[in-house]
Amino acid sequence: QTEPFTQVDVDRDQMKVRVLAEMPGVTKESIKVNATESVVKISAHHEHRDYDTEVPLNAKVDPASAKATYNNGVLDLSFDLVEAPRDEGVKVQVE
Repeated sequence: QTEPFTQVDVDRDQMKVRVLAEMPGVTKESIKVNATESVVKISAHHEHRDYDTEVPLNAKVDPASAKATYNNGVLDLSFDLVEAPRDEGVKVQVE
């Protein structure tokens, strides 16, 4: 099994979350996507390639709003944000 390279972009202005996963060597029919409000599970099994990953979204999305396309080995998912993520953490002063 291989962990696909993934990238998550949260667009607060458009209230969208976009997930890109590089998964070359599989067919779109073999890709399974399961989304909750905060995590996307992606798997694909095809001849010599197995992908299995869980992608934390760091935001609350509407799983029913999901749209997915697969082109040139890249799975492109988009979701509607339910609420914009809050900036968490503490600013650290660099000395």
